[in-house]
Amino acid sequence: MATRAYKIPHKSLPAREGVRPLRRVSRTKCCLCNADGNVLYTDVYDRHWNVEGQWNLRQCPNAECKLVWLDPCPVPEDIPLMYAEYFTHDGGFQGAAEDLRNQLLPYISSNKTKSRRFSADQIYWGLSRISVFRDFAAGTLMWLQDAPPGEALDFGFGAGQLLIRLRDLGWKVAGVEFDPEVLAMAREEFGIDARASILDFPANKFDVITLSHVIEHVPDPIATLRECASRLKLGGRLVLATPNTNSLGHKRFGANWRPLDPPRHLNLFSPENLTRCAEKAGLEVETARTSARSACFSWYSSKSLIQKKKNAGRSEKAGIGVKASGALFQLWEHYLVKKDEGEEIVLVARRTQEKKLVFL
Repeated sequence: MATRAYKIPHKSLPAREGVRPLRRVSRTKCCLCNADGNVLYTDVYDRHWNVEGQWNLRQCPNAECKLVWLDPCPVPEDIPLMYAEYFTHDGGFQGAAEDLRNQLLPYISSNKTKSRRFSADQIYWGLSRISVFRDFAAGTLMWLQDAPPGEALDFGFGAGQLLIRLRDLGWKVAGVEFDPEVLAMAREEFGIDARASILDFPANKFDVITLSHVIEHVPDPIATLRECASRLKLGGRLVLATPNTNSLGHKRFGANWRPLDPPRHLNLFSPENLTRCAEKAGLEVETARTSARSACFSWYSSKSLIQKKKNAGRSEKAGIGVKASGALFQLWEHYLVKKDEGEEIVLVARRTQEKKLVFL
């Protein structure tokens, strides 16, 4: 498996330079159960990419829902203005964590056998059997390391690493991104079937559709999941990762929890309400677990928000001590807390019934 880093460059202006203020619309009701939301946090603002304005976050009062959403919300036509230099257009992690993840990737498949001769292979194979390391690396492939290759679509492919890695494993890949420069680069440099909308793909096409930290960015998550479901083959799977509002990090940091990311994150989920969204979209949920894979980053980047208060910056540089405490937080969250308190939700769902779907 290729382990080099891939990057699709992006040259747009930063969000505050030459971009008009976002138009906004009030949103007081839950998109899942239509209840009037209670204000959870007030006057939150963008401390990463300089999108102007103050925002509130609301939470559904229904105990079985608890969806969190941004209020007011940008109008749909203005959403692209928030992503002039968003981090998905950069490469992946940097430094030791990225190096370790890349070293582990060839060993995470369940049928990878241990080398008989002592070498670095044995060390990496052994680490890949430890659940915290395995989950950290497998998330790079959206936990598809043991799936038979087929046709895969990555919705919101960003810098394209997942698509390249899946293609290296024998998958036929395609992607959705709204940025025209990223689309052109993906097509011309990497030969990826990249399109601006999932509606540009035919129904019943894909074996797998992945959404890695995308569903929180869309204004209507149920409609988006329904569009994805209609592009899956019967029996095809949707694999989704998104921040978890039940996480230990959110409970620890509150309004300074990095994954709140106003105003880009329009909806934030728990395993329970995300399951309900998928079911409303006509999908049958197989698993809705949580992962501590991003807990270290969540820890030190949230700490940075507390310390700097404003314009923490996209790299959130942290010292060795803070990163070490973040690594301990990740181990704690992975092994010692409740199963629904990981930083990310990992949901796997299947399209199982033709009659449930409304094709768009």
